[in-house]
Amino acid sequence: MTTITSVAKKVEKMKRKYEAFDPQSEILGQTLFALFLCAHHDILRPSAKKHGLVNIEPEQWYPLSALMAVFNDLANGKTANVDFVSFGLTVAEVTPTAVERGTVPFEEALLRFATTSYQMVHRGEVGEQIVEKVGERHLKIISRTPYPDDFWIGLYYGIARQSLPPGSQLSLQFDETIPRQDEGGDVTVIHVTWNH
Repeated sequence: MTTITSVAKKVEKMKRKYEAFDPQSEILGQTLFALFLCAHHDILRPSAKKHGLVNIEPEQWYPLSALMAVFNDLANGKTANVDFVSFGLTVAEVTPTAVERGTVPFEEALLRFATTSYQMVHRGEVGEQIVEKVGERHLKIISRTPYPDDFWIGLYYGIARQSLPPGSQLSLQFDETIPRQDEGGDVTVIHVTWNH
């Protein structure tokens, strides 16, 4: 079984308001299914309904600003970071990818998801993720997106569950030398290391 360690510490007071970079940005409906399928769907569902994210059709596009409003509703809750991780984990399971799951090594799967798949399920200006290889089984992901930092922890872990062999060890750590986006920084840097 794959295990995870993370330095996903809770930010005591929300310093960031989640907003789409472009008010016209959209997200593919299939990705929004995660709102209703994740472990914390009972917490996410009322906010999704409040912001018009109901009766989701997989091939239809929806305003990204509505999803950001859901994140803002959750942000100051006691379980916000866990809610965001749960959503990210489920997004990794339901989002269309650039490759068939389980057919490529973890490093390649993560690279493709962070770049190609992220753009496939969005329209408009949604930021970017840059993946740099630091060393053998060590990637650094520089993320400038409207999403909560803990969302990415869940999503990358979800990709690892699909791509790494059983018994693998995964570590996802925020770079503590620079402020993350959720702490007012310009980007969030996550170090991903693994062994198997």
